[in-house]
Amino acid sequence: MFSLLGAGAGGILLVRILLISSSREYRFGIDMPIEAAVLVVWGASVIVLMNPPRSVLARQATERPPRGQVWSLGRRFRIWNLLSAPVAGLLLVVLLAPLGEAVNLQGLTPGTPSAFLVVPFTAAALVVAVFVARIGWWGVELREDMLVARGFLRSRRFLRDDIEAVWPGRVSGLGGWLLGVLMNNQGDYFALKVQRRGERAKTLYASHSSHRDVLYAAQIVKCWVGSSAATPPPQSMAKDL
Repeated sequence: MFSLLGAGAGGILLVRILLISSSREYRFGIDMPIEAAVLVVWGASVIVLMNPPRSVLARQATERPPRGQVWSLGRRFRIWNLLSAPVAGLLLVVLLAPLGEAVNLQGLTPGTPSAFLVVPFTAAALVVAVFVARIGWWGVELREDMLVARGFLRSRRFLRDDIEAVWPGRVSGLGGWLLGVLMNNQGDYFALKVQRRGERAKTLYASHSSHRDVLYAAQIVKCWVGSSAATPPPQSMAKDL
């Protein structure tokens, strides 16, 4: 909901700016400074909330179990997340505007074009809304007995006692292509790979970063799990993701 606040304020403000710049019918209103103020407060809050301390390393030397993010998003990703929510809000407006116009003109009676547009446009808007709402959650968190990987669309949880091996690897295939589209850079992406006992290895896309960062994160997770995950996986498993 916090990310949706930024998406709403930013999206409405961007729409108002576009309307004023494209037509003389629209003029500056008192709502624009309010939206800008909300957006500034939201942006400052995001910078504070998404600047996690290195709690994992700080607590490894103590007897308390480590808890915190495996690796922060870094300045580049914090800036990207800060800018993406208002743009995603604009995208929501763009997706919903044709549907609202069609409903106003034709209603939702069966057989009209607006009736057929409801499902795809609503589905697209929901996907974007979920994507935006989870921006602030992006990353991997270590709890006392659980590893939580929060992606843009879903979260996955791994009990510490169930983890058999953890290692870094290159993301390839469809996952690599989607990350390239998302980041607008078709380069090499790396992420953690976690294998639970008796199951196939899972790629934690929420942990993707540079090779150095992922190696660092893998070491932290191995220390958190213990000696059971400290050994590297077999050669047959240590391939690109």
